[in-house]
Amino acid sequence: MKRKLRALAQKYENAEFVTNDPSQVLRRFAEPREQEIASFIAAQLSFGKRELFLAKLNSMFEEIERNSMKPSEWISSGKYENFFPKSENKFYRFFSYADMNALCARLAEILQENESLGEAIRKNYESSIEQKNSLSLVSALIAIFPKIKCVSQDASGACKKLHMFLRWMVRQNSPVDLGLWKWASAKDLLIPLDVHVMQEAAHLGLLSPKCSPSAKTTLILTRKMAQIWPDDPAKGDFALFGLGVDEEK
Repeated sequence: MKRKLRALAQKYENAEFVTNDPSQVLRRFAEPREQEIASFIAAQLSFGKRELFLAKLNSMFEEIERNSMKPSEWISSGKYENFFPKSENKFYRFFSYADMNALCARLAEILQENESLGEAIRKNYESSIEQKNSLSLVSALIAIFPKIKCVSQDASGACKKLHMFLRWMVRQNSPVDLGLWKWASAKDLLIPLDVHVMQEAAHLGLLSPKCSPSAKTTLILTRKMAQIWPDDPAKGDFALFGLGVDEEK
């Protein structure tokens, strides 16, 4: 099984992976500061049908580009309020325009107080958590977005979107992930867990078929992947994705 997973990860972690994946937005902007912001917002909307959330993301990025702005400028200047008015009408699924407005407002506060989103997370990670554990990184991220509906608020949950964002930011030398944060280690990343990933993992006997999406399940699966990739367990995400693709062929 280890050989099979290694082969799948090797096969599917490539530039073509991004074609129908939310990671396609990661390199839409050139500067790391802008990539962080665009990637973070993209991660929060990455659920449901891909063609639907990608269309919503592209509409937002096109609005930024129409204003001849970078994401950080669009956020910090308050221009986002024209695109995300404080309306309870739905922007995407259960997120309203007001929810997106609140997310952008919090990002504006973070950028006012820090050089970048990554810098804010780094400072919180290094200063506010004395005893580091497997959930420390995602907890540091959650802590700077209190009461923001678009951002998972409970580190004991699966927090798939946050772990996916962290994978994008931390993993180095990948044709998919950006690896912007040199201060964080890939060995501390957790698998971005959703129902599809759980099903594939259960099919391989890596998880119980009765498990549910949670931090506990995420930790179990990540530890299994660490037996194959001790310094980069999140690489297993590509293997499990690839397993599903191969089964559909």
